[in-house]
Amino acid sequence: MCVRNRVASIVWKAIIVVVGIAGLIESGSKLPAGEFFFYFTSLSVMAAVAYFALSILVMVRAGRDSPWSVWAPTFKYLVTIAVTVTFLIAHFLLGGGLGTLGWEAYCLHYIVPIMTILDWLLFDPKGNMGRTDPLVWPLSMVAYFVYVLVMVYGFGVRMGGSLLDSRFPYAFIDIDALGVGQVAITVVVLVVAFVVLGYVFFGVDALLARLASRRGTGAHEA
Repeated sequence: MCVRNRVASIVWKAIIVVVGIAGLIESGSKLPAGEFFFYFTSLSVMAAVAYFALSILVMVRAGRDSPWSVWAPTFKYLVTIAVTVTFLIAHFLLGGGLGTLGWEAYCLHYIVPIMTILDWLLFDPKGNMGRTDPLVWPLSMVAYFVYVLVMVYGFGVRMGGSLLDSRFPYAFIDIDALGVGQVAITVVVLVVAFVVLGYVFFGVDALLARLASRRGTGAHEA
């Protein structure tokens, strides 16, 4: 499945950029800078906004229908998986507690991730994912965890009580409360889940590519 409408693709991506920026600005206005840049949500959505802004620029300047994923597929898939994880963690691990937050929480945890997934489904050519690519995508989660450890133990950053009275941004990686062993197990489980999620995307990508190929072959034979 690939919608070959350049204008629709640009407009869709522009909406993601606008919604993402609006959500980030509103969220950033409510949090100290140290906390805002501590959340996986903030970082993943910023990456998505950067990707789609650059994608729009490339599409406009190149005058082509194909999105930037043709030139930078790894970046696109990393962003897509990252915001998908943002959505899944917010919805399932954080217990739907977003109701206590403002509209920006829904922009960052729901609208941007869902529109990003739909952007891939609707506008990206399928069949570009490699079999080993899902093994690379979890590196963003590992890098984030290392980043948290550096911020906490290297620079003494802590949450300060705005959402969580802890040195850590999420309760499930709170080493102070859970201990190193439990958090290590959680991180391993998350990485494995990340890989599984990646192969779900890979499977859908391969299936849609085969279906598109069959339709193309059938049309050619007819």
